[in-house]
Order: sequence, then C-alpha cells, then structure tokens
Amino acid sequence: MEVYIGVDVSLELSSVCVVDRAGQVIRETKVASEPDALVDFCCSLSQQIVLIGMEAGPLSQWLFAGLTEAGQKPVLMETRQVKSALQAMPVKTDRRDAHGIAQLLRTGWFRPVHCKSISAQEIPSVGLADDAGRLRVIAGGYSGRTGPARTFTPIEVWDLRLNAEKGISLAPPEGQNVTVVVPDGEVSINGSAPLAGPATARLGNEGDIRLEAATSAKLLILSGEPIDEPVAAYGPFVMNTQDEIHQAISEFQSGKFGTL
Repeated sequence: MEVYIGVDVSLELSSVCVVDRAGQVIRETKVASEPDALVDFCCSLSQQIVLIGMEAGPLSQWLFAGLTEAGQKPVLMETRQVKSALQAMPVKTDRRDAHGIAQLLRTGWFRPVHCKSISAQEIPSVGLADDAGRLRVIAGGYSGRTGPARTFTPIEVWDLRLNAEKGISLAPPEGQNVTVVVPDGEVSINGSAPLAGPATARLGNEGDIRLEAATSAKLLILSGEPIDEPVAAYGPFVMNTQDEIHQAISEFQSGKFGTL
C-alpha cells in the first residue's frame, strides 16, 4: 500500500497524519520535532511512502535535510498556498492541518519549494570543552565556524548535544530573541528548574545563556532578530495594519497583482 505523510511542524511536537491513495487516514500521531524522530516514525511504517510533506520554514528545512539524508522522500510546500487551502477547514487544529497537508500531497495540489539538501558532512561540528558534548552549526556561526544553511534574515540554528552532568555557556548575537528546544533529555537554563523534553523555552534577548544537563540531552538553539513592528495577517496577506490588509485584498481583487 502506498501512503502520503503530512507533517504540521511545531517547535516541540509535530502532528503527523498518514493517508492512503484513497484519502483514508491510516495513522495519526505526534512526534518530536527533530529529524531522528521523524525518520524513526517513517521506518516504523510497513507501507510504501510516496511523499512526506510540510510547509516551508526554518525548522522544516532542518527536518527536510535529516529526512533526505536518511533516504526518505520529503517535500517542502509553498506556505501561502497551504495556508489558503487549510483555511477552508471549519475548525483548525494541528491534527487537522497535518491531515490537510497529507490530502494536498495525495491530490498533487501544492507547489514544491526548492531546498538544497544539506548533508551531514557539510554541517561543521565543534567539540565542546571539558568533554561537554558537541555543537553542530546549521545556520549562523559558532567558534569561528559558519553553517551552510542560507537564510533571508540573520538567524542562528545550532544543533547541540550535551553529555550528562555537563554544561555550556552560549552567547547568541546581541539583540536576538532566543528559543531553546529540548527534544530529549533534561536541562536547566540560567539556573532555572530542570526542563524535561520534549519542551521549549522562549528566552527573548536576554544575552548569554547557561545550559546545564542533568542527563544526556539533545537541544536545538534558535535565535533571530525580533520584528520590531506591528504585524497583521489575513489568509496569505501579511502587513503591518488591518488597513493595509484591506488595501492589499482590494488590489488583489481588482487585478493589480497580475494574472496567472
């Protein structure tokens, strides 16, 4: 039996839906938002996987690279088209979105986004002092090493492995908001109570961070420049104010955006 897998990507857990060629749901679940977890889930299926689809985005690119490296068949889908299609659902949940993405894959009603697959050999890996673990630089830079992923705005994406009872101090670029994703393990951040994965901590732009691992832990460190301006969104339109949204819709309806 051939199946299609839709993945609604979130920071901690991603919703996954598997459908067959007739559109019947074969399986629904949640998995940690990391390549190894998605690869393990795909390998657990007895059916033949035709495609694995997810909306394009920074975290999706990391998952795409891991799935490709493992010999799976992922595809990144154009975000605006996916969001437009999913808006037709009467109730929006992560589970329903994963189901909708799987159905879009099955019917072929999506636009693929090109993503240069990044092999494991291309990602620089830095050994940490005191045998604390290793840090892979996917995007941005760390300890003089630069990640291969190219981004439209300055962001850091670090794949961190900490050994049990070890720690590390990290200094994200000044002014960037930081999110720490813990798919697995138990860590404390800046002396806080231990955070057991899967979990996410949003730190803002507080400067240096100290991570202490109670157990062996996998972490994803994400940082980027904050958008210091108001954001208004409706369907595929993202502007600064509702008035600009209304203007954009009016111009779209009048044909000023062009025709296909």
